[in-house]
Amino acid sequence: MGAGSSVRMVYNDALTWFRAYIDTETYVIDFDSIDKDSDGTISYVEFMNWISMKARGDARWQVFLNEPQVLAIAHKNASRIGKKPQKIVDFTDFKVLLLNLFATSILWTHFVNADSWVGAADVGNKQLNFEEFKLACETLCSTHAGEKINDDQLRQDFDLLDTNMSNSVSFVEVCNYCCNFVDDIVNRPSQKVPSRPDLFEDYSEPSSANMGTLKSLVSHLGSAVSFEAPSPNTRANKSSDAVDALALRMEVEKRIAKSIADERSETFKIESD
Repeated sequence: MGAGSSVRMVYNDALTWFRAYIDTETYVIDFDSIDKDSDGTISYVEFMNWISMKARGDARWQVFLNEPQVLAIAHKNASRIGKKPQKIVDFTDFKVLLLNLFATSILWTHFVNADSWVGAADVGNKQLNFEEFKLACETLCSTHAGEKINDDQLRQDFDLLDTNMSNSVSFVEVCNYCCNFVDDIVNRPSQKVPSRPDLFEDYSEPSSANMGTLKSLVSHLGSAVSFEAPSPNTRANKSSDAVDALALRMEVEKRIAKSIADERSETFKIESD
């Protein structure tokens, strides 16, 4: 995929976020809270109910309910590594679910921005035509690895994703494909009950330059975008701190993506006049 370096960086950022906010205690207690029937797995219904419960008590969690398809994609793809696809997430899959949740939320932000572009012929249908796909890749690359992709490469990627040759790709199709990139950073441990080293050392090290491009782009916005471990607090707040960090990152990338789309709109308007 032409934007593969940037997609990988999104997953590396997901890993940085995970390490900063999800310690062993948080991981275990949250899993048990979601697994209401105590069968050692999380169904999509259990996951969705947990998010809804969190949102009722803390408005910060509403960010996930605004786009429930993001939750469905993250859950669906969490159990695909090392086993046949299924609709449940076990104890070791849970961390992949969290990484997918972060990465899909970021990717979705860029797709929504491209789908809202005034130069698009079909605004808001959660489908990307080729021009919208180009814009989504441009904004994603601009906020991550900064790679340059030519139209030929983009067309190859678009055709790969457009399996039914409809000249459009859905957000869901693209996100499902990008979830395969989690393979680059995840090696699942065999043991079912993790210790802290299992949670944090079964991944490759993220690049030290993960946040560099984005930091330089948003310095004028005055927004903190690095994922630093929160100050000591009660365990109950750690998950919400993680949500806060993700929501901030989504907002920053949304603002940058919109500025790029606005520039594209001006060019589009001039060319149309």
